[in-house]
Amino acid sequence: MECADISFVLKSEKESKEITPLSTTFYKDAKKYLLELEEEIEKCNNSKSKEHLMLSDELNTSVDKIEDIFFCRRNKIYWMAAQYSNLSNTQHKNYNRLLPEEKRLYDSLIQLGKGLKTDLLDPILNQDIEPEQVQDKNKQECVLVRILKDIPTFAGADGRSYTVRAEDTVLLPVINAEGLIKRNIAQIINVKA
Repeated sequence: MECADISFVLKSEKESKEITPLSTTFYKDAKKYLLELEEEIEKCNNSKSKEHLMLSDELNTSVDKIEDIFFCRRNKIYWMAAQYSNLSNTQHKNYNRLLPEEKRLYDSLIQLGKGLKTDLLDPILNQDIEPEQVQDKNKQECVLVRILKDIPTFAGADGRSYTVRAEDTVLLPVINAEGLIKRNIAQIINVKA
């Protein structure tokens, strides 16, 4: 990877309204590239040399561009999740372009959005159901858990694929959460109101 590769990715993200495909190793490769630059900078004997200044500038520019890529993609994921309600409960067409970590963010946003709808809109649309019943139903649908061990991607009861790692916090369907808790892979997080 080079600064030009990072610049190309940033340009692609900024020019497209939709999230662009990205190598699953992009951030790993970027980290390796930055470490290599840091090593080259350390090898320079004179901190005021032209080489040192050029490498330092390349490092700072690359870091800024990587941050821009991250925030640009994150904002597009927010937008994708916001569009979900207009898609008749089908997965967003660009879902497969997301990195595994980005899919976790998207899935969590969708679950939170569904919870918000259940809490605020459903009581208005379903006036024959008591608000407490709607809230109880929502609480039964998903639960917030902390993942204790890395596990392979699995299909949730809600039809979504979940890719989680140790120390991730994620909203899972109750049936999936219970299975993971019984196997000491997850721990429930009690959210105090």
